[in-house]
Parts: sequence; structure tokens; C-alpha cells
Amino acid sequence: MESNLRRQVCDLRAELGGMSIVDEFAKYAKIQRKINKMSEEMAHQGGIGITPWLLVSSSVGRQIAKHL
Repeated sequence: MESNLRRQVCDLRAELGGMSIVDEFAKYAKIQRKINKMSEEMAHQGGIGITPWLLVSSSVGRQIAKHL
């Protein structure tokens, strides 16, 4: 289930990458909300809160995690 969510999130992020937020704001925002909801669901399934998941998933978070 979690791998399916991860794949869907990756697909949606790729779709966002090909869109112009200015030209397609409503569609962009809808997809972004869907990504946020799925990401939060994955975090809760993994037994961690959303904040640690976001920290580790960010490039800054990865740099911080290396030094812990």
C-alpha cells in the first residue's frame, strides 16, 4: 500500500513539474493538495509524524540527518 502511494506521489510530482503554476493555478493547487494528503497518509502509516518525514525528505533534512 505504501509503495503504491509513493509511486502515485512521484507521478503527481512529475505532472506538477510539467505545469505552469501561473497558467494552470487551479489544477496545480488541486494536485498539490492531493500530494500533501498522500504524503501525510504515508507518514501516518509509517508510524511517524508528518514533521520528521518532511525533514528527512528535504535536501536540508538529509544534510542534517548525516550529522546526527
